[in-house]
Amino acid sequence: MRAAARSAILLLAGLLLGTGVPAATLYVNRVVLASPGSVSLEALVRSSVAPGAAAREQLSRSVAVVTDTVQYLPVSAYASQLESAFGADAIIVGAWSLVVPRGTSAEGQPYLLDRLADYLVSQGLLAEAPSQIMVTLGSSSGAAPRDGTPVFQVVRTPRGTEVSFQLTGSSGGTVSGRASLPPADLVADSGAPALKSAAVVRVVFRRGPITVEMPGRVVAGGGAGQAVTVYVPDSQKTFTGRVLDGKAVQVDLP
Repeated sequence: MRAAARSAILLLAGLLLGTGVPAATLYVNRVVLASPGSVSLEALVRSSVAPGAAAREQLSRSVAVVTDTVQYLPVSAYASQLESAFGADAIIVGAWSLVVPRGTSAEGQPYLLDRLADYLVSQGLLAEAPSQIMVTLGSSSGAAPRDGTPVFQVVRTPRGTEVSFQLTGSSGGTVSGRASLPPADLVADSGAPALKSAAVVRVVFRRGPITVEMPGRVVAGGGAGQAVTVYVPDSQKTFTGRVLDGKAVQVDLP
């Protein structure tokens, strides 16, 4: 990460907290290429400070097994280990990681997978637990796109949810295909009241490519995708955000 981007993240965190620079800022990789077998936290986390012996021991613990699938790993699955390694006052940048097995057709498409994961999270199509996502690239031409805005289409069936996508980059390269998710229980019900008043949630602040998470409390409840007001004790401020699921609210900062 470039120095300017790192400074911007620390500045954003300082503005939200109203305090000084934290002891550590953790950068959670969004896409990691991994050999089949165990994937350690060390492969999923980057830190602005050099980890000590205790941190390295924590990071060496396996959190997933990569076979022939793409793994979605929310930070909540290993947040306690991160706190043990870097301290409870560390700021975690990023809410999830994608682990892509080496040798699969998806490994050359990190930008596409990044945007796909953004979409799945924003649409409430993934639960707060490790999930397997089967990705099939139907067609590809030219170099793998490194920019552009994908077009997505969701189709739900009793057998699961399929998300079709197509991405064309400025270089002219294109790729299309689909991602298949398990049925029912991993798909959020957009009509259900996802959050109640006074519920404790993760507040996900976003400004461009920068993401910072903080604990908060819902002031007024709302359903998935709806706007709600949350209070963040660390900053002693209220914010209006959108319900991602039953445990998270996203606030887009100008």
